[in-house]
Amino acid sequence: MLRFTVRRLLLLVPILIGLSILVFVWIRALPGTPAEALLGERADEQSIAEIRDQLGLDDPFYVQYWRYVQTLAEGDLGTSIQSRRPITEELKERFPATIELTLAAGFFALIFGIPL
Repeated sequence: MLRFTVRRLLLLVPILIGLSILVFVWIRALPGTPAEALLGERADEQSIAEIRDQLGLDDPFYVQYWRYVQTLAEGDLGTSIQSRRPITEELKERFPATIELTLAAGFFALIFGIPL
């Protein structure tokens, strides 16, 4: 049992690396840029250039990825574009409601699913 657990934990490392690469590439493949998303449609080129410089979007791809992995490893998920609050705060605020909905759905599935 211990061997199985250790093997699974070791396999988790390449899975997490691959997942982080996929998410990073997927975010970069979305239309528009993060600077345009932050500033809105009517942003001028100078403001976009300042935000790109501030966020490090002008750096090479691998530097951006390394910075992304470092901030994720520190537990920093960034700031919400809509509310301008840290995402960890947003998750903490909404987590109890998510658990409540999950338990209610499980309860209804149990009550109605088993008899049916």
